[in-house]
Amino acid sequence: MTLNNAENLIVLHSHDDHNLEQLIDTSAEPVFGYLAYPFAMLSGGQCKWVLDPKYNTNIVITVPFIEVDGVNSGNQYSWTIPYSSLISSIAPSNLPIPFLPAGFDAQPHVSSGITAKRNKSN
Repeated sequence: MTLNNAENLIVLHSHDDHNLEQLIDTSAEPVFGYLAYPFAMLSGGQCKWVLDPKYNTNIVITVPFIEVDGVNSGNQYSWTIPYSSLISSIAPSNLPIPFLPAGFDAQPHVSSGITAKRNKSN
């Protein structure tokens, strides 16, 4: 299965659950497994995000065919999955207010230097 992003970058999965490679009895319970895709890859001499949330709002997975009981469908299939990054650059409106102990100075201080006494007993 390949993943195509908004730049038409074609990405192969870097991991799959081995049960997806086995024969699947279509009359039995559904089978599921994970596919893992890289976060970034080299393209045109540059490191590019596979799914940049600014441009990629859907994940499109394609397979060249589906084989059932040894018969190749001969058709390409694709699935479109809505995508939004779990890492958001927008801060939530209800930010927590940290509790600081009494007497704690939260202002940063720049040290003018550290002096150390040397033990001359050696």
